[in-house]
Amino acid sequence: MMELEDSTLKEFVQDYRIYLIDPYRLTEEDLEKFSSNLKGVLGYIKYSKDKKELSRFLNNSQMQNMDNDAARVIRDITKTPIYVPEGKGEINVCEAVKDMINESRLEGRAEGKAEGRVEGKAEGKIQMLKELVKDGTLSVVKAAAKANMTAEQFKKELDKEV
Repeated sequence: MMELEDSTLKEFVQDYRIYLIDPYRLTEEDLEKFSSNLKGVLGYIKYSKDKKELSRFLNNSQMQNMDNDAARVIRDITKTPIYVPEGKGEINVCEAVKDMINESRLEGRAEGKAEGRVEGKAEGKIQMLKELVKDGTLSVVKAAAKANMTAEQFKKELDKEV
């Protein structure tokens, strides 16, 4: 217990024992003992590092309506980028996580399309340079330089078509 030197402070300071809960060590049975939002918060934290287990937990638990404060705890501790409205109220954490996943998928698709376009343009440029070399308009050395390749690399590209 805490020892205070100043006796005047003693009457204002309570010395309570603090119990800490490690969510990662809780069993399913332990989680079932909680009936409040604490069950959802501890369960989400426990399974946050395992996508399959988290998905199972979200689908099997009462995470439908959770206080905004509890959702903020989940968001801040697990670094889950879910939107939680300011103030009091409730949020459907399952839907918030699904929205986050869908948003990530859309971002991934957009990035993939952009990368595909860049690769397609590069392939088109190389194809055009190969045609110019084949018909004698451009030398291999100049074509390689325009393609940011060595002459040897460009020759390998030419040989791929044969």
